[in-house]
Amino acid sequence: MANKRYYTYLWLREDGTPYYVGKGSGKRSHVSEGHGVHRPKESASILVQEFPFEADAFVAEKFLIDYYGRLDLGTGCLRNLTAGGEGASGVIVSAKTRERMGASRRGKHFGAIALKNMSVAHLGKTHSPETCRKISIAKYQTSDATRRKMRAAKLGTKQTPEHKNNTSIAIKKWWDARRVHGE
Repeated sequence: MANKRYYTYLWLREDGTPYYVGKGSGKRSHVSEGHGVHRPKESASILVQEFPFEADAFVAEKFLIDYYGRLDLGTGCLRNLTAGGEGASGVIVSAKTRERMGASRRGKHFGAIALKNMSVAHLGKTHSPETCRKISIAKYQTSDATRRKMRAAKLGTKQTPEHKNNTSIAIKKWWDARRVHGE
């Protein structure tokens, strides 16, 4: 088994000044999840320094936060909210905890502004071919049991004439758009 790679990373503003310092392994430096701030759009704005041991990466993180200072304390330019050097590295969450976390999020809906902001944030991003394949499987390859449930839920329901008309209009618009674009 290969040794785990530990590093300290800096996220830079467009002018080249750092706004966040972190310690991580794997893809941590390139994802916004789990941070209080968003990562830079450009990977070139992420500086990474590798260390052979996790303890060394933690020490470097503390040093960099102390060196650049924190905005919340009025000592510098970083948006970090701690002095660094702490964190639960490699934690494996139990199934019970995962279920509680999922239950707390179920049924929550985003407002129009939040949805618009998420849409703008994802403009221009593309998925890897592997991710596209997984999405396709999850979205279109439903199991027989799921198909039976979906059929049972629809059984006996009738579409109103208005609904049929709206569906017809939407399909015609879709076909017209395909013809215009030469597909």
